Amino acid sequence: MPASVETLAAGRPFAADRRWRVRDVRMKFGFGSLLLWSARFRAVQYEGAWDALPPDPDEPLPALGDCPPVVRGILVNSHPVEGRISRIALRRSYIRYSASQCRRFFIGLDGSFDEYMLRFSPKRRSELRRKLRVFAERSGGDIHWREYRDPEEMPEFHRLAREVSAKSYQERMSDAGMPSGDTFVGQLRHMAADGVVRGHVLFLAGRPVAYQYCVAHGTMIEGVRKGYDPAFRHLSPGTVLLLLSIRRLFRMGEFRVLDMNRGEFEYKQTFATAHAWCADIYYFRWTFRNVLLILGHTALDLLHATVAGFPGVGRWKKKLRNLVRYGHHS
Repeated sequence: MPASVETLAAGRPFAADRRWRVRDVRMKFGFGSLLLWSARFRAVQYEGAWDALPPDPDEPLPALGDCPPVVRGILVNSHPVEGRISRIALRRSYIRYSASQCRRFFIGLDGSFDEYMLRFSPKRRSELRRKLRVFAERSGGDIHWREYRDPEEMPEFHRLAREVSAKSYQERMSDAGMPSGDTFVGQLRHMAADGVVRGHVLFLAGRPVAYQYCVAHGTMIEGVRKGYDPAFRHLSPGTVLLLLSIRRLFRMGEFRVLDMNRGEFEYKQTFATAHAWCADIYYFRWTFRNVLLILGHTALDLLHATVAGFPGVGRWKKKLRNLVRYGHHS
């Protein structure tokens, strides 16, 4: 059974299952990848390994009736599903709302890096090697990058990652950059003490130009956040860092799978060796306020889907992305 209302309200985990914890969460309202605003509220959030959940999105969850009144619902990010599920499902004790659905991509780390590279066409392999060669030439012959994993290294990693993230389109467009603040640095130090953090930074002339933040879950390592400085986009720093980190993962043999996280991005489809469907699911209490929240979020997504089909919208969205990416240089 879950812990008492007082324990939950204090933000402590459920007594029977430490994967569930009360958190302040944000439901993002966006127009495609452009973040407009966020609804903030308290929810019981799942913090365990995503693949430990059953594929049935209505499998046993913490009962909403056992949660404190300040909790508006339950949130499970990247819930595994067997295929697309209904966006809104009405249940007797809750409303199940799938805020987003997409494929989650993976790279199997069995075998060697050279064997992995053979899955690409000769043309693509040549292109990837060229990116590494060009970056090395711009770096004076050797590519300088570093892995951070010890607690005392986390403040430096966070500082460098934030320097890149503040310029990246991930942060400027969708608020998906590296979190800021001393509290998060403390979390990084704590996780590093448990041996589950891997931070990667790529440098050019001593300047950080790309970063990756990864978290280990047993034999799987998850790429949680990444970004690059758009001023060096022509050198493909994100691709270069990803390739270098994949090669290192194969050589070290610590993990069996690299989880590239959710999102239908072209580079993920290019590098992945497998994928699975997942959904970000909210389980809301039956309240008028929650119904309005669901309807508003759904209406905005449907509006974007409708507008996205109009002729010329793709060019307009590309110009908007470029404006957000490079506007700070003008």
